Order: sequence, then structure tokens, then C-alpha cells
Amino acid sequence: MALIFVGGVNGVGKTSISGILSKKALVKTVHGTSELMKRLGVPIGDYAQFRMFPEEMKERAFEETLRSLALRYTEDTLLVTGHYVKILEGKVTRSIGHWYKSCSALLSLTADPESIFRRVFSDEKNGRRSERKLFGQGMSSAEKVSLIERAQEESIGVMKLASRQFRVPCFCIENQDDRQNQAVADIVKILRGGK
Repeated sequence: MALIFVGGVNGVGKTSISGILSKKALVKTVHGTSELMKRLGVPIGDYAQFRMFPEEMKERAFEETLRSLALRYTEDTLLVTGHYVKILEGKVTRSIGHWYKSCSALLSLTADPESIFRRVFSDEKNGRRSERKLFGQGMSSAEKVSLIERAQEESIGVMKLASRQFRVPCFCIENQDDRQNQAVADIVKILRGGK
């Protein structure tokens, strides 16, 4: 089985892209944070309780989660969505752990930071994913876009570092507005052994 980690900042489109790939029956997909919450005994969606766990504990639990997923799923390819960095109240924290070695490939979805900001704003305005708490109090829109841009750059850096450290191939996939089909096609090409 190939376990592919699909990471990127909040709002970049990980859930949407993996959902399309799953509907096309090309892969099975799993929301990494939901699986981690289950393992830690946190009700899915209770981000306040989830944030109380130390990052080190969550990293170890995520490694166990990936091992468990590899045993539980027998499909050829399993996509697990998650984050290379976490954004909370205006701060960016790297997610670095040995769990990367459980992966067959690392993907990072990217998009224009202003587009990501619009997606996040739309999600929050419409009551979807309102528990994110990405931005600090009083941050202007420009500061929020800048934070997303910095987090996205750092996310790519973490992916590349993990790729070198654990000898796992990595790929950046653009998921620009109105180009979702191209992002899906790029991932399909990677899944089929292309670059």
C-alpha cells in the first residue's frame, strides 16, 4: 500500500482535492486530524480540547495513527490530509516527526495566499470550520495574507526537509482558483508514477 501525505496550510484545498480523487475511486482518503483526534480520545471537531494536548504527544500519536492506517487499509493508495505547519492565533508551528518515514510520498498543495485567505474567510463566514483560530486578535487583512504566505513557505520547507531526512519523494501541487481539475490531474500523474 502507498500512503501519501497531502499537506498544506488551512484553506488551500486539501479536503476538496482528496475528495475529488476519492470520488473518482483512485484512492481512499482520510482526514489526518480527525484520525488523530480519535486516537487521543477527543471528539471529532473539538479543537479546543485537541489544542490542550502537547505537540510532542500529538506527533507521537500521529505516527501511531499512520502505522494503524497502513494496517487497516489494504487499498493500493491511501491519501492522508494534514499539515506540515500549524497556524494558531497568528503563530506558525512546524510539525516535525518521525511519522514522515511512514509515507510513500509527500505532497504540498499551494495556492495564492490571497485566494487562501478568501477561502478561509468564506468558510468562517458560512459557519464551516469556524474553530480554526488561525489569526491573532486585531490582525488586518493584509497581515493575515502575509501570515498565510509565510506559513505556506514554511510548510514547503518542512516537506522538503522531511523528504531529505526520511528519503521520501516530495511534490508541490498548485491548487489555484478555478484550476482544481489541473491539481487533480497533477496528483493523478504522480500516483501513476509520473512527475
